[in-house]
Amino acid sequence: FLVFSKDDTGKYGLNVQEAKILEKEIKRQNLNAIVKTGADEIPLGLMLKAVVQDMPLRIKILYEFENSVNKISKYEDIPVNTCVQAQISLGVKNAVIVDENPDFILYINNFENIQGDCVFQDVINDYSGVLPDFDTPYIIADINNANGADNILAEKISDKKIDENFLGYSAYNTSANSIGSALALGICTYLAKKENLFNKKAFLNLITIRFLDDWGYQANIRKNLKKCGFSGFKPYEEKIKNFTGLNFEVKYSLPWNRTFEIEIELE
Repeated sequence: FLVFSKDDTGKYGLNVQEAKILEKEIKRQNLNAIVKTGADEIPLGLMLKAVVQDMPLRIKILYEFENSVNKISKYEDIPVNTCVQAQISLGVKNAVIVDENPDFILYINNFENIQGDCVFQDVINDYSGVLPDFDTPYIIADINNANGADNILAEKISDKKIDENFLGYSAYNTSANSIGSALALGICTYLAKKENLFNKKAFLNLITIRFLDDWGYQANIRKNLKKCGFSGFKPYEEKIKNFTGLNFEVKYSLPWNRTFEIEIELE
């Protein structure tokens, strides 16, 4: 099975033209391949595909703005609901989308009008909803802004103690990146719990890194890195320690000598 990925895709572009050619060729030769918007999350989606295989999973999708699911995210060429469906179909072959009695809920903090961008800051969106009290296992994918978390939502999540139904979170780069990585983390956690293979320490480590990266760094510290350096992480570390109950020391570095990627190592 092969995925041709479209990274940082707009309405027009050479990669869009190439994708159309590839789609025709896949259909003509009846190849076991797809063309898909996204990139960085695809290895996680393929890992999920290998883990889940033919297992059926009942998924309820809950959008913050149900009437805006046809909006197109920045760096993408498809509507939000199409992006969500594509991420699910890649990792979960026999997914069943339901309104009642789901195995878990995928909660999408989508944007109402225009997706914000934590880096370019032409628009920054703030969460205006009420975070549900989930009584079913749930995954949160935050795509209100590209390139980082919605500060208000991250605050609301971390104001509480982590609960047993919380499966995963991501507010990564593009919508596909965030949704795909959140799904992979959340579904693997769900299955690990179901099969009594859950490693709580490993899970809390990963959740800690996600919040430090997506919320602390990408949404806030990255644009002020020259001014505050890594000392800007301190308030986020304390907040996340309280949320997870995990006591940790952490080391930060920029392994590629650019601000886009940060290395976060828990000690």
